[in-house]
Amino acid sequence: MQNKIIYILIIATHLLGQGLNLDITNMDNFNNEVSAINNAEINEELFMFPVREKIPSKSYYNIFHKISKTVKAEPVLAFRFSSSGFELDSINTPGSVIWITPGVKISSTFPLISPMSGIWIYAWGRFHKHSAYGFNGNKIDIHDLNSEEVYNGFIYSPYFSTEYVVNTEKPKNGIDFDEGQGGIALISKKTELVFGKFKSNLGPFARGNLSISTKSPSFQQFRFHTNISDKFHFTYLVGSLTSNISDSSLSDNYLNDNKQNRLPQLSRYVIQHRLDILPKENFRIGLYEQIITGGKLSLNYLNPLMPFWSAQHANGDIDNLQMGFDWEWIIKNTRLYGAFYMDEWSPYKTFSNENHNWFAWQFGLSKPLKQSILLKIEYANLKPQIYTHKFDINISEHNGHPIGFWSGGDSDDFIASLHWFKNHNLYSISYELTHFGIPTYGVDVISQKNKLREKFTIISNVKLLYNFRLKASLSKISTENIYDTDNFIDGTISILYNISY
Repeated sequence: MQNKIIYILIIATHLLGQGLNLDITNMDNFNNEVSAINNAEINEELFMFPVREKIPSKSYYNIFHKISKTVKAEPVLAFRFSSSGFELDSINTPGSVIWITPGVKISSTFPLISPMSGIWIYAWGRFHKHSAYGFNGNKIDIHDLNSEEVYNGFIYSPYFSTEYVVNTEKPKNGIDFDEGQGGIALISKKTELVFGKFKSNLGPFARGNLSISTKSPSFQQFRFHTNISDKFHFTYLVGSLTSNISDSSLSDNYLNDNKQNRLPQLSRYVIQHRLDILPKENFRIGLYEQIITGGKLSLNYLNPLMPFWSAQHANGDIDNLQMGFDWEWIIKNTRLYGAFYMDEWSPYKTFSNENHNWFAWQFGLSKPLKQSILLKIEYANLKPQIYTHKFDINISEHNGHPIGFWSGGDSDDFIASLHWFKNHNLYSISYELTHFGIPTYGVDVISQKNKLREKFTIISNVKLLYNFRLKASLSKISTENIYDTDNFIDGTISILYNISY
């Protein structure tokens, strides 16, 4: 009898000690949201990514299945085609593009000391080798690495981003933009301590959040999250960002044949602490402070419990402080959610035009129309000064992409979508409308939203044999002051294996 009890405890401990869920598909998100609404209960997956796995992830082919039971190596494969080029390169859109992604994921989960400890170590590494060809036969202009105008792909796409981009050797009309991630996590029933390079998302919106979103390329970060109780969740994050600003002070150390061909970049960091409060199972409010700082990382910000508003004053008031809150409420079979974001707040002049009081806000609604049909509506509005700063080193960007909402400052974004789930398949219809301006620092800045992107899309995402998926979409895209061709039709088809996008 005693042996059986020990065995049951070991199994239970194992089930509580999963890895991190680093791959969330749209279907996963929508299924989780429908379940939360039906149960009138908010869970972490609705406002945070990544989170600890509640159940083991889907198993793909394990290259190491014959030599190890604790280490998995899974292949990754994606073949995509878009008649308009995925809006990857703004100069050559529309133009057909083939996008190929081979890769591999390696992971291992094992207990710390013993399964009875209830603490598990999750280690992972992955590499995606992205290559895209087409672009109307043109060679993409990739800026020199010593230039601060580094090439950025997917500027007007809300879902993709690029890190390091180079031209392909052959053919000439292609680019490579590889992506590497990896890290180690210490996981218990209520706490995760994670160090690694990965994407983060903090907030309740599927389209992107105002502070940190998965639109940004992955970045090296330390993240601590704990459930203090069922009603209080605390999160602390420190991340290293790519500034794209050259460190000219080291120019003498990077000479080759007396020529300067590249320089290291100045450091930039993001630090956020937040407290999520759930007074009831169906209501949550999250409060946070966030700092963007360049150069040296102050030890003041490494104290997760110190108010950052005071810490940046103690540092000479030279950093970029943001404060905000987000909330969600499940009521009458509907999920309502929103967010408010303050950039450079001065409390005594909150409603004055004489100071730096710049705001952004979001509102969303999700409602299951039937058990397998979900309606979603989201809207975001960002003032021109959002994500800017008087010092470029403190701009809220990573590799040239906003770390928060994808459209950047001086923009507004609306999306309405309808999703239908059936037999592990997802079918969607969506309408998007986005206005872009020019993010500009200053007190008397006026909005200049003269760019428009409007998109109507039908998507089919179906499961094939051996966990392959076939995703196809047809879109009508209308734009102003973005591409050389304002109106065009985009058809895409993708075959995906073990990749979430």
